[in-house]
Amino acid sequence: QSIIREITRFIVELIKSGYYIVFLPFNTKPTPSGSTDDSNYENDILIQNDVLGLIKNCMNIINIDYELSVPEILSLYPFFYMSIPMRFHGTLFSIHAGVPMIPIYTTKKIKNLLLDINWKYEYVLDKNEKDLPISFNANKMMMTFLGCVKYHSRCRLLLKDSYNSFKLTYKNLSKDICSQVFKPLNKSILTLPVETKVPFLTNKEIDITKNTLIKMGVKMTPNNT
Repeated sequence: QSIIREITRFIVELIKSGYYIVFLPFNTKPTPSGSTDDSNYENDILIQNDVLGLIKNCMNIINIDYELSVPEILSLYPFFYMSIPMRFHGTLFSIHAGVPMIPIYTTKKIKNLLLDINWKYEYVLDKNEKDLPISFNANKMMMTFLGCVKYHSRCRLLLKDSYNSFKLTYKNLSKDICSQVFKPLNKSILTLPVETKVPFLTNKEIDITKNTLIKMGVKMTPNNT
């Protein structure tokens, strides 16, 4: 509850500064009726409602309390000035959209992602032996927020460069995989007699293979089709 109170205090200060807040849930897994399992307390909507219950004036808050599809979520990001993700995918979406962010986290996968893009605006939660967060400081978070705002334009450029770098790396990696997997396959197909070429493939699978080879630049002739 102390974490919820401090998060609420931080949000109230943002509202006083003129910001509008959007609560966007990523984990919407429902808690079964009568369940005593703590795992479903990670449902973001429950956390959102806890915060809203402590805020007297919610006029500047948009609370999305239902599940959105990935395209729907991504469609919102261009309207955001800043993002404060508490999920790995929220962090990824911020990078994808080029929205300056301050991830709040405990996990190594978010830490490693931020290291990959040389991102310094973050809030690492203190945690106990069960890896559960135990504290949050609104003043410390506000200082980080103001630092990111100060260099907002530079942060946007860094995120866009990081996203383009990811795309290029993926494209090159995809080419390498294709060259290692499909070229030997193509060579073996071309050396088989016509009557024995890939008899185990259906017509649909053969068409898919042909299209893949054509995209790779393989010229299809009557002898190898």
